[in-house]
Amino acid sequence: MLEGWVFQGWVHKNGKGQLGPVPTATLRGLLSAGHLQPMDIVCKQFARNGDICLSSPLPLELALRNEDPEAD
Repeated sequence: MLEGWVFQGWVHKNGKGQLGPVPTATLRGLLSAGHLQPMDIVCKQFARNGDICLSSPLPLELALRNEDPEAD
């Protein structure tokens, strides 16, 4: 990510609305509780000087595979 952009959390959108941004631990908890599915699509949300940027969308399972659970 370019300098100055700060990770705000994960965003999950579906037909019912938007969840997030939420921290990685919350996303993991929602997945383990069955509220989200491994193939649900999520994006990382970043902010800088009032601007918001979303990462490319990817399946939740893949997104969390490389995330450090202690990072939040």
